[in-house]
Amino acid sequence: MPRSRALCLLAFTAVALFAFAGTASAGVSTQHFLKMYKVEKQVDLEGEFPSQAFHDHLFCNPGDYAVDGMWRIDNVDQANPQTGDFGDTTSVQIDASYGDDVDAAKWHFRGFNNATGRAQVKLFITCLGSQTTSTNGHQHDVILSNRFDDASNSGGSALNGASEFDHGSTCGLGELAVAPGFNFTATDPGGGFQGSGRIYRSWPTSSFRGWHFAFVATGPSNVTVYLRCLRIKTDPAGAGPHAHNVIYNWTPGYGGDFRNVPVGNQQGSEQRLDCGDHEKGLVAGFWINDPFHVYYLGMDPRIKQRAYRFWNQGGGDDGVYLTALCVNDRVGKQIAP
Repeated sequence: MPRSRALCLLAFTAVALFAFAGTASAGVSTQHFLKMYKVEKQVDLEGEFPSQAFHDHLFCNPGDYAVDGMWRIDNVDQANPQTGDFGDTTSVQIDASYGDDVDAAKWHFRGFNNATGRAQVKLFITCLGSQTTSTNGHQHDVILSNRFDDASNSGGSALNGASEFDHGSTCGLGELAVAPGFNFTATDPGGGFQGSGRIYRSWPTSSFRGWHFAFVATGPSNVTVYLRCLRIKTDPAGAGPHAHNVIYNWTPGYGGDFRNVPVGNQQGSEQRLDCGDHEKGLVAGFWINDPFHVYYLGMDPRIKQRAYRFWNQGGGDDGVYLTALCVNDRVGKQIAP
């Protein structure tokens, strides 16, 4: 009898577990996965004309969205005063990093090597699929806005020295600001560029529906800044109708993660910020307290982690803040359209 009761209990437990598993699978099966990935490219620069400048592009898969673009300055040949060679990783200027106005899968980069030696730069974009994966015979469109341009810091309002400002556009309720970008823009018919600068703050506003920028301009400089808006709710068309929410988390929140950057060599100090389980870091922000002593050398989107590089030359405030938009692999459960 004890053995029979044990066998019955085991059978009941197996049936219960099977039923529970079936219930869980049924719940999960209504959800869709997002397509999130990165694209990268190596750029090698010489220290003399004409190979010291670059204007390059990266592309997501056709129809997908480039939601963040970034670079990482990896190396500049060691300076040697005896041969007249000078420069370090702060000598590479990035004059443009922004999404295309027509093709949302395309990202523009432009830069210049001011060192006399060679330099190596890595370019990256993070990409978001324009549709979810198919579940129960249907997909949902992920909605991204047109590009919003703000040229208010151009022409007669050109930047000079250290300046910071918010993008002039704010996304609507139920949207997130993504694809922050900038471009030191042409000001004469010949296509020349007035001034240049380096970015030292790229940060979401407190509502996460806008974006804050800061630059140190090398003389009067024109800059245009950009963003797009990602709708949190998917499109319901052809699905019942119903929709799903994109599940996201600004890590660790608007205040960011504070770090002290040690004084370092020209490769800089790497500071890492991790997203949670089942999340990928689609967009990132950084904030430098003192742009005259700490320099931003770029970042590497390791998709679940952002690795930022800063060079602290010493003598000033060494504080920086990090933040990242971490998006869950899977959208939420079905909701009303």
